[in-house]
Amino acid sequence: MNENKLANDNKLIVDRAFFCDSPFEVFTSIHMVIHDGIESDIYILDSFRDASRLIDKLNENPVFRKSIIINSKNLYRKEKSLRKKSLISSAGTFTTYFNVDKIVEQYIDTNVKYKTMFFTCNQLSFRLARFYFIKKGYETEFIFFDEGSGSYDGHFERVKFSDRFFRTLLFGKKSSNRNLKFYLYQPELYCDYNNNKNRLYTIPKVDNRDLDNLDIYKNVFNVSPYSKDRKCIFFDSLREEICTSKYALDKLSEWFDLVEDAIGTDGMYVKSHPRAYGLYPHRCQEYATTSPMEINYMTMDLDNMCLVSLISTAVISPKMIYGKEPYVILLCNVDHKVYNPRPELLDFYNNIRRLYKDPSRFMIPENEGELRNCLETMGNYIKHQ
Repeated sequence: MNENKLANDNKLIVDRAFFCDSPFEVFTSIHMVIHDGIESDIYILDSFRDASRLIDKLNENPVFRKSIIINSKNLYRKEKSLRKKSLISSAGTFTTYFNVDKIVEQYIDTNVKYKTMFFTCNQLSFRLARFYFIKKGYETEFIFFDEGSGSYDGHFERVKFSDRFFRTLLFGKKSSNRNLKFYLYQPELYCDYNNNKNRLYTIPKVDNRDLDNLDIYKNVFNVSPYSKDRKCIFFDSLREEICTSKYALDKLSEWFDLVEDAIGTDGMYVKSHPRAYGLYPHRCQEYATTSPMEINYMTMDLDNMCLVSLISTAVISPKMIYGKEPYVILLCNVDHKVYNPRPELLDFYNNIRRLYKDPSRFMIPENEGELRNCLETMGNYIKHQ
């Protein structure tokens, strides 16, 4: 770790701060610290159930210099209505820009200057921290880092005109989201890679350094035991949010039954979505875990696994983060009355398939006949393991 230095104003200079709003982002932050050994702080937004517990665990383990929870409910009033994108909501956001010092000083370590700030999304509290550093005149570099498939479609850089106008007026050009560096597990999958190569950087794959520090990951996250006899995981979706009709809900349930029939209930798990309203009917065993799958994958033979989902980052992280190639079936393109993927998202998953040494192991069926054939292929593979 680098030794602490004091700035001219007696503030402590710390190399990095990570701002996270999901367990996966916390995992990536730990991973980056383990690989480069640079002294870092971490701020975790209370936007998911395990946020406070992770902070407690991180404070028990010497990974970060300081681990801090951001209690968003106490910071600003959020517009909860269906008019979320209305002028009322925008006005509320702009009001926070005028109160940036008062808000950010409720959670930021005011005794520190950070050389770099790594953040993952347009969460308001992260945005405000960035504007606070700019307003104070700190020479902080702002960097996006990988949060899953959403990091690759360029949406972070698309800011509404009104927002762009106000942030530029108050904080200058440095508040822009354009031309910032990106740290990604798979930079070549970025939507406009050829025109952005100079600002895209690679996060290293999980390797022996992580395995040598596996106890750190296990101490921070609740790693769940896994039966090696079960070679398949079905990652369920948040069906009530994704499916907009009874037809869609019934079809997704029907497809899940097809998976159970093809694989066999003794050979697979179902992994419910963390925000599922309730357990959907199933015969196979539930894979109950609150830790990111990226942690649980560390103890699995990924090249010999089979992963199925409507659409999920969990099925592509073995390739992106570990360089492994499990069998994958994505259901997102079977019937557009059930789910109609955005073209750029479908392109992203197709590009993952092209990275496979054997692309036939990554299947995106386009109708129910193809789905049945894919399941037969996967079922035969599992039976001959």
